Amino acid sequence: MRQTQVALARIQSELAQKRQADEAILAAHAEAAIQVERLRAAKETEDRLKAQQFQTKADFAERLRMQRMQDESERARWMDDVQKNTNMQIAILQQQMREMEAERVREREAAKSIQKFQASQLRNLRATSTQVQHATVTPVPDAVSQIKT
Repeated sequence: MRQTQVALARIQSELAQKRQADEAILAAHAEAAIQVERLRAAKETEDRLKAQQFQTKADFAERLRMQRMQDESERARWMDDVQKNTNMQIAILQQQMREMEAERVREREAAKSIQKFQASQLRNLRATSTQVQHATVTPVPDAVSQIKT
């Protein structure tokens, strides 16, 4: 009986060791399953972050493209405004130059008219002066000498 008890104790001990080993194996499997789940979650997070990064880059590229289009449109509009302003200023300057040229022509014509007038006045003055110099001076009778006594 003693042998039976020893054998039974040994079997129970082996069973306890086997249970502990099985529990350790189950714990290792559970830990492995947890690690696999963590790895899967990390992979999903990585994939999601990569997708977000890709989308962010695509959004940025689209915004950059739109900004460049707006900048180009604004630059073209600005260039058009500058060109219109420049053309308007050129037209104003050309008009002012035409007006100044017309004024200069009028002044030249006025100066010619004044010159002609002054020349005719000078001729008339010379003619009158010549006539006066050639005219004989007749003495004016003195009022005293004409009194009869």
